[in-house]
Amino acid sequence: MLIIGDELLGYKNFIKIVKLEEIKNTKNCDVLCFDFNKNLLAFCKENDLACGVFISSLREAIYANAFFADYLLLNEKTNKDLGKEFTKKVQDIANEYIFDSKVLAVIDSEDEIEELALKGIDGVIFQSIIKNIED
Repeated sequence: MLIIGDELLGYKNFIKIVKLEEIKNTKNCDVLCFDFNKNLLAFCKENDLACGVFISSLREAIYANAFFADYLLLNEKTNKDLGKEFTKKVQDIANEYIFDSKVLAVIDSEDEIEELALKGIDGVIFQSIIKNIED
């Protein structure tokens, strides 16, 4: 299981962007994070940029994987419409179709890790390390 955001394990910078123009304010080693957007996904794919995509449907997860997103970011707490088992459903699809993208549950506390591990989720990322471009 991947654990991204624990200071003792080390991690890359995860930077939240909204528009293509904001990419110029990031570093090559940053992981770009954004809500599902085919244009941003295509740009990241064409320019071999690491990215994590906030997913709100199975269709978006399938497309993000097809665009070679590094991470599918799922936050059931902030997106209540997803339902409690949405992350597990995405993970099941990822396993069935052997996605290259890793399914990451966005968490606030390490107390959440065990439950997600039991569900077979690829990994977790702490919400606190995803920085806005302005930060």
